[in-house]
Amino acid sequence: MRVNIDKERIAFFSYYYSGNAKPVYEALVKKSLFKKPYWVLLDEEEVKRLRNKGIEAYYYRDSKAFKLFLSTPIWVSTHIEDRFPMPKHKNILDYFKDSLIDFLEIEKPPTSKNIRIREIQLWHGLGFKGWRKDRKRDYLIHSDVYCFTSEFFKNIWIEEFKIDPARIKITGYARHDMLINRSYDSEAIKMEIGVPKDSRIILFAPTWEQREDTKSIYYWRLDKIKEINDFCENNNAFFIVRTHHMQKTGYPKYNFSRFIYLPVDEYSNTMNLLCVTDALITDWSSIANDYIFLNRPTIFIDTPNPFDDDFELLPEDRAGFILKDPNNIIETLQDVFKDKQLFVQQYKKVRDQLLRKIYENPDGNATERCIQEIIKIRDDLI
Repeated sequence: MRVNIDKERIAFFSYYYSGNAKPVYEALVKKSLFKKPYWVLLDEEEVKRLRNKGIEAYYYRDSKAFKLFLSTPIWVSTHIEDRFPMPKHKNILDYFKDSLIDFLEIEKPPTSKNIRIREIQLWHGLGFKGWRKDRKRDYLIHSDVYCFTSEFFKNIWIEEFKIDPARIKITGYARHDMLINRSYDSEAIKMEIGVPKDSRIILFAPTWEQREDTKSIYYWRLDKIKEINDFCENNNAFFIVRTHHMQKTGYPKYNFSRFIYLPVDEYSNTMNLLCVTDALITDWSSIANDYIFLNRPTIFIDTPNPFDDDFELLPEDRAGFILKDPNNIIETLQDVFKDKQLFVQQYKKVRDQLLRKIYENPDGNATERCIQEIIKIRDDLI
C-alpha cells in the first residue's frame, strides 16, 4: 500500500481542544494557511464535542483514520509523552505506522523518513515538577522543533535530553497571548460558565496526586469548606473547583450554593477561566505560572514536595502568598478581597524575578511566532 502525502493537511495532537495548540489552530484557520487542519485527541468525549461544532477531529485510536494520519506531513503536539508504547515507537507516526499494519494487515508503508513527517512540539506547562536523573525519557527527543518560553527551559532540555539547540525556538506560549493582550470578553465567559457578570471568582486548582496513590483534592475538613461557601455568599463570589486531567482519585462534589465544579474533561478552556478569576488557590500546579500575567492574587497552599521527580522551578519561585496553614484560608481571602493590589504587592519582587526567568519575550505575539515555525517546516517539505 502506498501512502500519499497531502501537504494541505496538518494535525493537532493533544488531550483537549485547549492549551497552546488551540490558538495556533484557530489562527491557521483564520488565515487559511492550511486547507485541511484537524485534531487528534486523547479524549473521546472531546472528539464528539468538536465534531458537534463542525471541527474535524478523531480519536487517536481510531484505526479507520490511521491512513489519514500517515498522509499528514506536519503534526503539532502538546503532549508527546502520553499514551504511546515505548520504547518500541519513537514518536507519534511510528505508532500509527505499525498500528495501521496490525489493524489492516497491509504491507509496511514508507518509513517516516521517506514520507517526511515532521513534528512541532508546543508543550503544555511551565511547572515545578522536573526530571528524575534515573528515568529514561528517550521519546521526548524526536520532535523537529520545540517551542519554549525562555533560555532557562531551553538549557534544561539541552542538558537533560541533549536536544540540538537549533531545534529549540524561543517563541513563548501561544495560549498566553489572550492574557497578555487582554483579548477576552469577561461577561461572555461568565455567562458560559454560569455565573452573574458582577460576581467574583475564586479558582481552586490543585495539582494531581503525583506519587501518591490516593489524595483528596481538598485541604480542609467539611466544616471549613462550608465556611468557604459562607464567605463566598457574603462576598458575591463563587468557588470554582478545577481538577487536573490526570487526577485519579474521586472526590465529593458538595452541593453548596457557591461551589461550581469544572474539571478539565468538562470545560477544557483553562485560559478562559483564568481571565475571569479574581484569586487563584493552588499548591504546586503550573497553572500559577499562566495566571502570573494577570497580576492578581495567587495563594499557594504550602505542602511537602509531592513530586517523584526533582524540582524544575524551585519552591522559592512561587510568585504568590504562601499559606502555611490551609485552615487560615478564610482570613487570607478576606485580605485578598479587602485590597487586591496591596495583597499582590507582597510578592511583587518574586513575581518580577520569575517573569524574567521563564518568559523571555511576553509581548502577546507567541502565536504568530509558532505559526512561522510551522510555515518553515511546510516550506522545507516542498
